[in-house]
Formats: sequence, structure tokens, C-alpha cells
Amino acid sequence: MTISFTVLPFNAAEVHLLKSLTTVLAAELHDDKGNLVCSASGRLSESLRGTSVQDEHGKWTESHWGLAYGGGDGNFWSGACADIKMKHRASYVLTVKLDQIDPRTPDKMLEPIIEGGGIEVP
Repeated sequence: MTISFTVLPFNAAEVHLLKSLTTVLAAELHDDKGNLVCSASGRLSESLRGTSVQDEHGKWTESHWGLAYGGGDGNFWSGACADIKMKHRASYVLTVKLDQIDPRTPDKMLEPIIEGGGIEVP
């Protein structure tokens, strides 16, 4: 499964601004036993650093946020919370924190999206 944050409403004309925000977005996912499943944190401006890479075990090596956009949609994602293994019938708690909010931040909503791991039907 992958956790990302959709920017609502998304405006492609604001991509440069969104990629330059110094706002810190932090997300942690814990299972029902309190174990940390994934953790990502960083300034949204770190999306300029490029793409995360996987190590020899398929684990993402960086937890910064990247901005993916196209087709009228945009979302922030992190390799640290991509392709995570979740257990069927287990409960999970997602904690999200915004900190050091950049005063240039547009009036937008970041909606958490959890997807993958099965048959997705629109």
C-alpha cells in the first residue's frame, strides 16, 4: 500500500509554489500493536531533491516528500510510505502533523490517500 496526500483543489499553475513551501509535513503509520509501519517527515520544498531510491532489500532510503502531478491532480508522496506491507484484518492509525507552516501556503487541503494492496475498483 502507499500513503500520499492529495492537494485539493489542485492548480497546475501553483506547482512551483507548492514545491517551494517550507512547511513540514510529518506522517506516521502504526499497526494495532503500536509498531511503526512507516514514517515520513520533511519540508515540502525537499520535493526538489528528486526521487527516492530503494536499497537491495527494496526498502526506500529517504523519507522526503515528492510532488507528483499530472492530469489535473497533484499529491505529495514519500518513498518511506510507498509499497508498505499491511496485514489483512489489522487496524492502523495514521498520525499527520503540519509544522512550521510557510506563510505563503495557499488555502489548500491535504487529503490523506491510502491505496493499493488489492483490486482497486473505481
